[in-house]
Amino acid sequence: APRRFDLVVGADGMHSTVRRLVFGPERQFVSDLGLYGATVPLAPDAIEDPSEMTMLTAPNRMLVLHPSRTTPLAIFTFRAAQPAP
Repeated sequence: APRRFDLVVGADGMHSTVRRLVFGPERQFVSDLGLYGATVPLAPDAIEDPSEMTMLTAPNRMLVLHPSRTTPLAIFTFRAAQPAP
């Protein structure tokens, strides 16, 4: 049933139902910037210092070795010359 509130907070993340209800279809707000990424889990001992993150960068690409909270990750990110069609 309809009710009245002074404040409503919807915090359920990207691609959420709350976001769609408030703002409308997501496709109205999406812009492909040509940035792509992937994460790969690593062996638990792959990162020497679990309190340190390592970042290697070059123009339009980056590799991050991240200790994470549970499983270390390799994070690959790159920017394409042209966004995907």
